[in-house]
This record gives sequence, structure tokens and C-alpha cells, in this order.
Amino acid sequence: RISAEKRERIAKLMLDIPHMRLDYKKRRWEKKMNEKAKEDK
Repeated sequence: RISAEKRERIAKLMLDIPHMRLDYKKRRWEKKMNEKAKEDK
């Protein structure tokens, strides 16, 4: 029973991690673009 719950939690984490990494990349990219926009003005 416990191992099944653990597996479920790990599977959920594995699904969440790609989203978190994508969010992180997107945020960094947006920050970079914002800095570029400031330099252009």
C-alpha cells in the first residue's frame, strides 16, 4: 500500500517537473527579452 502511494507521488512529480522547468526557462527568457527592450529604448 505504501509503495503504491510512493509510486503515485513519484509519477506525479515526474509529470510536474517538466512544467516547472518550462516555467523556469520561460521566465528567464522573458527576463532577457525585457532587458533587451530596455536597452533598445
